[in-house]
Amino acid sequence: MTRTILLNIFCFLMISLSFGQQKVKTLSGRGVYSGKYIVYDGSYQGYKKFPIDANRREVQILILDNNNIEELPIWISNLPNIRVLSLRNNNIKEIDPIITSCPKLEVLLLSGNPNLTELPTLWSCENLRLINVVDTGIHEAPNYVPMMTKLRYFKYSKKPKNR
Repeated sequence: MTRTILLNIFCFLMISLSFGQQKVKTLSGRGVYSGKYIVYDGSYQGYKKFPIDANRREVQILILDNNNIEELPIWISNLPNIRVLSLRNNNIKEIDPIITSCPKLEVLLLSGNPNLTELPTLWSCENLRLINVVDTGIHEAPNYVPMMTKLRYFKYSKKPKNR
């Protein structure tokens, strides 16, 4: 299996463990689920900015993978129930510190954003369990990671060796 397939399986398992056997409801995008958790899946839509219809307080899982998004909107702080934020394979250059105002955030998936070179201090995101920055410009864990008591996994790519 390729590294990408293994990583996707790992991320799926982490999300599954995070939510147990609960079913989810999709607000928009792909997928058919019903139940307790509210999902907005806007993957592969060619978005350059966050879609405004994702700005719903009830959203718990926000998936915007494989778009052309460059930055987080200020209104991300209006999502107090967000538990999973997946922005894999976009054009994210920086993560605004406003992300720390999402108190229930557990999973932050940012892999495949090669221009992302640093993260804001996330130690105040007390519920973060998984951060994935593979294939970004981040090649080591930030110094605050040991202070994040619930964080179970910080995944990054080592800096490529010069040839």
